[in-house]
Amino acid sequence: MITAGSIVLWLGLRGAGAEENRERERWERFTWAILTEATPPSTIEILSTRVRFPDRVRALAVQGSPEDVADWRRRPRTGLERLITPSTAPTRAPDLALAWQLCPDSVAATERALEIAAEHGLDAIVGRPAAVADAALSLRSAHARLRSLSPTAPLYAAPRVPDVIWADRDTPFLEALFTLDEHANEGVSDGSPGVTARDPGGLSARVLGPLSQRDGALPAAERELLRGTLRAVYEADGQRGPAATALGIHRNTLRDRITRIERLTSRTLTDADDRAELWLALRVEELAGG
Repeated sequence: MITAGSIVLWLGLRGAGAEENRERERWERFTWAILTEATPPSTIEILSTRVRFPDRVRALAVQGSPEDVADWRRRPRTGLERLITPSTAPTRAPDLALAWQLCPDSVAATERALEIAAEHGLDAIVGRPAAVADAALSLRSAHARLRSLSPTAPLYAAPRVPDVIWADRDTPFLEALFTLDEHANEGVSDGSPGVTARDPGGLSARVLGPLSQRDGALPAAERELLRGTLRAVYEADGQRGPAATALGIHRNTLRDRITRIERLTSRTLTDADDRAELWLALRVEELAGG
């Protein structure tokens, strides 16, 4: 028999759950308004008088199965960790869902956000840092990299290591252009020690990795073979048949070399940003003579 006390308890829990959902929805609407510059950051006081925005923030995109994203959204949060919102944009596959988080531009806050996303099996893209009033810039930088995430990998059975892409680290040439005006009279760091916009060779080494002439990880003959292969693909406008013919090799051999290039550089020739960065890096080193 259900007692009156049990009914009262059930109604209380139900009411608490409903209020929790309403509170989460309020934070989600506010987060989207900040990311789209529809409301000033100061209006956060309407939701909480104890929470203050930092000077700079990053937009974090998380992608995975609808169930995993829903679990991520329902996770109990406090403070600025409540700045999450579902995406209104269509995803690249019907079995995927996308959501956003706005977090302080600090190592601790970003690592915490990525750790939580990984616990839910979600891939992530970290937008470039921006002033909180310009949060939309961070959102756009992350959104531009969404095509770099696999539309099927998040659906594979666990365990898998979720992908993490940094908008301001994976495209150092583009980032250097973004920050050049901010530091017109000083070196501009791309996030790596000693690599600045005034050191294009350093940026090239960052992009090419073991394929860079500054890197000694590969034997020189293998490095030049792969660099020549990469250049041939570009000169053939990405068409593998003509590229293989120009190199005098079989298409399967070309495919194997491209796979190795992509693995060594952690970039893919199917991504427009990666193609642009690889080509600029290759040309910079060629023009500099290594």
